[in-house]
Parts: sequence; structure tokens; C-alpha cells
Amino acid sequence: MIVPPVEEGDGAYPAGTSAAVDLLAQLGRATNDQRYADAAARFARQANDHPEQWPALVAAVNANELGTEASGADQPASETARHVRASATSRSLGSYREIVITLEIEPGYHVNANPASFDFLIPTSVTFGAVHPTEVRYPAPTSFKPSFAPDTLNVYEGTVQLVAKLEEGAINGLLALSAAVNTQACTETVCLPPARMVLTIRLDTTQQR
Repeated sequence: MIVPPVEEGDGAYPAGTSAAVDLLAQLGRATNDQRYADAAARFARQANDHPEQWPALVAAVNANELGTEASGADQPASETARHVRASATSRSLGSYREIVITLEIEPGYHVNANPASFDFLIPTSVTFGAVHPTEVRYPAPTSFKPSFAPDTLNVYEGTVQLVAKLEEGAINGLLALSAAVNTQACTETVCLPPARMVLTIRLDTTQQR
């Protein structure tokens, strides 16, 4: 073709951009070459304005963890982790321990509830590496009607808490526990690239670092 058509999203098959993002991210991991990962992140911004049109691209971003890890001074202002702050506390309740993850979502932003309203949306979730909680209680969602989608979505806004229940035997001998919060911040008109925010929870105190 003399002039290639402009891609406006994924169809029955992933668009070329979506396939390229997935491939570049995998190349970055296989070769340990940051250039591939950086290129994947640049192409992934294609979905910023209309993520509902790019389900394969959003899935590739989430699967390859192209979001940011933990908030910090070096992050671009547009990233999810700049608008969603995560902290954690630990409390022992006899035979089990509760890990309370508190999310403070900046006014004007929201994150998807768990479970998310649709398969192509990224639910807010928490994991603990090789330690598996017996239960994770997610808060009740708030209904939100965005301008970029025809349906009402289940989201979290403001300050919410995720509570994980761990058996004490599963963390015996550990002084700290690593937790990863996966989430994606959205506004009325746009969804940002998702973030994987890593927290270190000290088990010998009740205060997260």
C-alpha cells in the first residue's frame, strides 16, 4: 500500500501497534536491553486517549508490567502512581495476620474496582509474591459513568482499603513482607498506563516503610 491506514484500535485481531508493544516488551526481558522496554512504553501511549478501543494493547501493557513501580521523584506526572498513593499496615490477630492496604486516590481520578466491570479493564489487586493470602477483601465499589464508555463502571474513589488475611504460619521467620498493588488511574476522559506499586511491610511493627 502506498499509504498505510491509520490504526484506530484493535479489531478481531490485535493491531500492529499492540502486537509490537507485546513483542518489544518480551525482547526487553529476554535481552535485558532497556531500549526495547522504553520503545514498548512509548508505543503504549497510543491507548491513552481511548483505551476502550485498544483492549489488546491494554492487556499487553498489563501483562508486561509496563507501568511504573512505586511512586518517586523521577516519574512523569502522567503516571498512575503519581495520582494513587499506597501504604500498608500489619496487625496480628492470633492465628492469622491482616495486611491493610490503603489507597488514597487523588480527586478527579478513579481506579477500577475488583472485579472490574469488563474483561478488558484492569482490576485493582494486591499480591504478595510466593505468600498466598487465604482471603482478600476488596471494598464495595462506586458507580461511575465515564464520557468515553456507554456503560456505568464500578470504581474506587477517594480513600479505600484492601484487606488481606494471611495465616501466621505462612510468614513465620519473616521480618518484612513485599506486596504489589496493581491498579490503573483514570479521569473522566482518559486512562493512564497502569502501575505496579511495590510496598515493603514490616512484620515486627505495625507501620509500613
